[in-house]
This record gives sequence, structure tokens and C-alpha cells, in this order.
Amino acid sequence: MADPGGLNHSLARLKLSLGGNGFEDALAAFVAKARNANERCAEPPLLSELPDDVLIQLLATAPPEAIAALACVAKRYADVCERAGWACAARRFGRRTNAPFGGGGAHWTALAWVPRDATRRPFDEDAFSFGLGALPPHDLADAFFWAEFFPWHDAPDNRWNECLALEATLCHGRVVRDPDGVLDDRAVGPEVVLTGSLRGEQRARRMANASAVRIMGVLRSRVVVLYAWDSPDYGHEKAEGEWPESWDAEDWDETVAAVQIQTPYPCIWDNNDPDRVITLHATYGMDVSSPHAPNALFSIRGDFPVPAERRVYSATSSIDRGYRNRTFSLSGDLSIRLKVPMQVWGYVRAWRNV
Repeated sequence: MADPGGLNHSLARLKLSLGGNGFEDALAAFVAKARNANERCAEPPLLSELPDDVLIQLLATAPPEAIAALACVAKRYADVCERAGWACAARRFGRRTNAPFGGGGAHWTALAWVPRDATRRPFDEDAFSFGLGALPPHDLADAFFWAEFFPWHDAPDNRWNECLALEATLCHGRVVRDPDGVLDDRAVGPEVVLTGSLRGEQRARRMANASAVRIMGVLRSRVVVLYAWDSPDYGHEKAEGEWPESWDAEDWDETVAAVQIQTPYPCIWDNNDPDRVITLHATYGMDVSSPHAPNALFSIRGDFPVPAERRVYSATSSIDRGYRNRTFSLSGDLSIRLKVPMQVWGYVRAWRNV
């Protein structure tokens, strides 16, 4: 028999946080029945004996798996679990309202569920159609986008998972230039730019150094993986004085991606500055059978000021890169962008009548 002690403990904590005789009476009666059932080695009382208001607050700290399991028991729990599920999704994305979000009738589980790793997740990976592209959408009013960040498996702190909501903006005017100057410049045309950022947060450091990133979207109620990025195994460190000023400009991603084309292997770029740690990566292309896919551009960047007391100088490097080995934490900024030409959206199955 399941031990109701854990449930009683949750109810006890809930009891301390609630006011009003109605809550107190309902909780007291429920706990008394649970204890009596435990003494007689009987099954604990059903959750259906709790009023909805108490059950909602009890589910406020429950994981989405538990809420979804309860929702499957009976229709009586549907509304209660729906409210608790959206509250769970709101906590995950740091939203201050528990109202549904995601557009297009997305279910709360699509946004509240925490994926275990980059390869096993309850998401639809078949995002793109490899036939003829349909007309791209006129707007993205029914869409919600976010990024999932995953840790390195062999890292000491590999038990975290982070997500970040992305803002979609329609842009125009980007030009892709051949770094060798042989091919003509090509205008990208209208595109949707998905952007996410953090400012002055400690979690930005581990997200910038994530093992893998997945750009997700809820498109017409379907959850799809729009872009999958796995961090390169190689790092390339710029010596002091060699960090180009253009890599700090607004369009740094286009500059770095052009350099990456000329690099024989994918790599992460690091500066070698004792006062400011920068790590970045940018690359062209998406895994879509569209002639416009090579113009897509993904980038991720972390920027972290180093406190004076944590700057460690050595003979071989201006700073001992302890942050890479996670020997200390840095707070700073994170930016992540995915620029997708409008024509590529016509290959996303969720926009098609299939």
C-alpha cells in the first residue's frame, strides 16, 4: 500500500499556508481519514473528498506528470488539473499570470513538461515537410516559441534543465555575403527572427555553455522542434588584442558565421580577457529541403564580467578559465537567435493542411 505520509506532509505544509475555517476543516478531516486508513493498513481517502480550491493549491507544487495522471482519472478533475497545469507552465517560464498561453489551443502539457534530455522528450520531431513548400503564414499570432537548454552528461552539475521564451519579430534587409568575395551577395528577404535574452543572471552562464539547445514552437496546437543545435567539441580562443570589434556589433552573428564557413570544423569562440568572459557561436543553415534553408542563421552568446577577486593570472594564459570547469559561477548576459527566412516556414508541417 502506498504510504500516505508524503501526502500528509504536503497537506500539513499546505495547511500552514492557508487561512479560513473552510480550508482548515477540510484539511483536518482529510488528514484524520488518512491517518486512520494508515493505522488500519487501508487505502488512503480519495482526493475527490477535497474541495476544488484545496485540491488546486495542493497541486500547485506538483510536477506536470502527477497533474496529467490525475487528469486521466476522471472528468471531475479536468478543470482543476487544467488550472494547475497552466500554473505549472507559468512557473517554468517565469510568467506572472497563470492564464493559458501558447496560442492556437496548445495544451498545457506541451509547455509545462520538463524534457529529460535532448534525445528523449515528449515533442514532435517531424516538424518539416520535404515536399513542395506551401505558402508561408501571414502572421505568427497562433505561435509560441521557446528554447530548451541541456547540460553536458559528464558535468558535475548535470541535473539541471532550463527553458527560455523567444520573441518572434518580422525583419527584412539581411544580406548574406561570401567571405571569400567570389560569389555575389544574396538578399535574404523577409524573415522571422526568434530572439531570447537574459540580463545579469547566474543561470545565463550554464545556458551559454549548454551541451545542446532545441528551438521549439507550438504552431497551430502542434509542438515541433524547429532547430536542433549540439555544441561543438572544439573551442577556439582568441588571444588578447585579437578579438575583433565587429564581434561585439549588433550583427556579430553574421560576421562570426562567415568566419565559421572558413573554419574546417565547428567550434565555440572564446575571448581571452581577464575582465570579461565571452563565449559565442554562430552558423548558417537548417536541416530543411528548401533552397532558402542555407540562409537561416543560428547564434548563441554569453557575456560575463569577471569580479576582480576571481581573476587568476598565470604564465600561459591571462586568466585561468575556471568558469569552463565550473570551479566558480559568473552572472552575466545571454542572447540566442534563430533567423528563419519566410520561405522556410512554408515547409513546416504545422502550417500546412496535412
